[in-house]
Amino acid sequence: MATATAIPVITITRVLNASRERVFAAWTDPTLMNQWFAPSSVFDVTFDVAIETGTHLGCSYKLQMFNRKAGTTHTAVGKYIEFVPPEKLVFTWDRHIGACNQDTDPAEDTIVSVELRDLGGKTELTLTHALVSDAASRASHTQGWTGCINRLARLFDPNAEQLPVPGPRPAWQVE
Repeated sequence: MATATAIPVITITRVLNASRERVFAAWTDPTLMNQWFAPSSVFDVTFDVAIETGTHLGCSYKLQMFNRKAGTTHTAVGKYIEFVPPEKLVFTWDRHIGACNQDTDPAEDTIVSVELRDLGGKTELTLTHALVSDAASRASHTQGWTGCINRLARLFDPNAEQLPVPGPRPAWQVE
């Protein structure tokens, strides 16, 4: 009899001082994403043209961050596989560093789910990143997502408490 193997996941839950609609927009509007997603770096967000016309499932996105300190470009690409405004986003996530790794292998995609629960003027955000297979990558992604969610909280409330970023100070974090 085969035994089931647990799927490795990262889960971060945070209450944000904003409506679900505002939080959902922060994840889907490139102008808003530029304000919180990447730490103090040049940042570019592009979405498949179909998103602009209201079609989302299967549409692709590309997030590019430039780390001035390290001189590297970090790129994440993927496709939306669930899009339920203003409640839920599910998308594949394939991260690459540097210009030489721009082609993606769908078999290596991980899955990110962003669920938003209305708390009457505030929103509980639960981010789950599944299928991150190795411990080092899970630690790096946990640091990255924690930093992102901290910056998202500050987008809505400049005095928002910051969640501690686990582990040593990440190399990508700009001082």
